[in-house]
Parts: sequence; structure tokens; C-alpha cells
Amino acid sequence: MPVLPEMELPKPKNWQEFETIVCDAMAQHWDSTLQKNGRPGQAQHGVDIYGPDKIGRSTGIQCKRFADAPKISLIETEVANAEKFKGVLSTLYIATTADNDAQLQARVREISEQRARVNKFAVGLLFWEDIVRALLLNRQVFSLYYPQIPMPAPVGLDRERLQGALELGFFGADLWSYVEISYDLMLDSDPDELFVNIRLMEHRIRQLLVVEDAVPILEALQAVKDVCSIANPTSEDWRLARTCCRRIASRLVAATSLLPIREADVMSLALFLGRFWYRPAIVLTETHRNHAEVKIKQILPRAYHETVEKKLEELRACESGEVWAFKVFNFVNQQIGFLPD
Repeated sequence: MPVLPEMELPKPKNWQEFETIVCDAMAQHWDSTLQKNGRPGQAQHGVDIYGPDKIGRSTGIQCKRFADAPKISLIETEVANAEKFKGVLSTLYIATTADNDAQLQARVREISEQRARVNKFAVGLLFWEDIVRALLLNRQVFSLYYPQIPMPAPVGLDRERLQGALELGFFGADLWSYVEISYDLMLDSDPDELFVNIRLMEHRIRQLLVVEDAVPILEALQAVKDVCSIANPTSEDWRLARTCCRRIASRLVAATSLLPIREADVMSLALFLGRFWYRPAIVLTETHRNHAEVKIKQILPRAYHETVEKKLEELRACESGEVWAFKVFNFVNQQIGFLPD
């Protein structure tokens, strides 16, 4: 039997119901209070739902009940409409009942990046799968819309899976750089530590991913281990290892869309931090620090946000991105361990 996020749930029959579902779903996801913008017949200027996201930024949502993914021209039209919205927007999301569309996502990311460069609000997409996952965060709210579908008994927070997502993303973010460091004689590194962390990654992959998603990553990790176990690897052997490491990193990025929302947020943060840990040459900027703070606050409840701010302020003394990333990683790992059931 498929798990609830993967079931083909009946989609709303009209735009009013869809708008209400989106409002309730994203209120759960962001732990926020959202409200519909105006009432039917009133000009909404590209914003159906308005309110703060998880860290308090003003956010708008435009709802489009389409069977197929909206055309990019419609996205551009809605963005233009939202420019007339009477209020401050940090992000505009286009919510749709359509299934995920990678090409559309890529194009919207380009638009969002272009707008960010000129200090205009960002643009994002919420597909039906995203909305269902957010709705499932609250059993009672989900049952309001789908009373015919029995909900499983509630279970406690799985801290072990969250910590697994953190470790897997951190150590897998740039495994090739880790291999290079481990076999650089000038750095006097210990390759045994590499093998320990690869074994840790293998354990976390089996823990977090279903078999068909786990197998390709496990096979690539085995290939890396095989090369690193050769007495005198050739340049061709190292090229194979590098290709496998890059394949692992790209598959871990893709895996964030396969995990529950909170685990995906943790993995995304870990991948970001891991790149600093493996690449000391990356210059740590204020933008990087702010990005990490946003990500951490998405993961941890509001009651933890003051602790997060204090810790990150303390870590401003770290000018090395490598040291900073590892300390942030350890801090988040510790805080996840403190999360209540």
C-alpha cells in the first residue's frame, strides 16, 4: 500500500476549495497564520493568499487549479499582476494541482534569480504533491478534506531520521573533494576516516531511501571504495571515482524531493554546509550566513529560534567557511537531539 504522500488523492473540484486547501496546508508547513486576500469579485492583484512564512517573511500565493502544469507565460503574467499588490512581498508562490514539472521548475528558478538580482520578490512553485505533504503535517486538517481516508496512528518525531538526513547530506555533498583531501600526502590525511564516513553514508542511505532510490547511490559508493582500496590507482581509476562522487552528490540533491518535508529541509541544509566543509577555498560571506540561518529556522520550531540566533552570532568570529560549517553542523545535530516528541 502506498504511503499517504504518494497516493493519488482526489483533487479539489473547484478553485474555491483548492484555495482553501492551499491556505490550510501552507499554514501547517510554515507554522504560520495565512489568510485569503479579499473575497470573490474583488481585485486581488495576483495574490490569493497572504501572510508570513516560517521565518516571518511576507509571502503571497496565487492558486491555479489546472490539470497540466501552467505555461511559463501564465507565470510571468501572475508575477506582473503581483507587482501591483498593495503590500510587501518577499516571495510569490504559484500553487497548482498539476504534477511536478522539472522544466517549469528550472525556468521559474531562472526568473526568480533574475528578479533577486534587481531586489524584486522571488518566485516559486507549489505542485499538488507539495501541497499534500504540507496538508499531512496536521492529521485533523487533512481529515477535514479527506475524511474517507483513514490516517495512521500518530508517531513520535523520528530524530534518528532527521540526524541521518543531516549526516548523509553533509558527508555526501562533495565526496570527491573529501577523497582528494584524504589521499593528499602533503596534508597527512587519514584515508581510514574516509572509509568510516562512507560506511556511515551507506547506513543512512538504507535508512532514509526506498530500495530503488538507494541502490544507485550505494553502487556508486562501492565503486569509490573499490578505487580507494587499490594499491596504486591509475588516473583512469581516479576519473571513475570522481564521476561516481559527482553522481552521488547529484542524486542526494534529487533525493530531497523524495523525503518528507522536514527531512528534506535538513538534507538541503546539510548539502549546503558540506560544500564549505570540503572546499576551504570558498569565501564565507554574509549571504551564506543568512542563508544558513533561514534554513535552520525552517527545521527547528520557533521556540528554538532565539538559541539559533545566539549561536550563529557567536560563530561570526569564524572566518573560515570550513570551521564555520562544521560547527553549524554539530550545533544543528545537537538541537535535533533536543526536539520534543
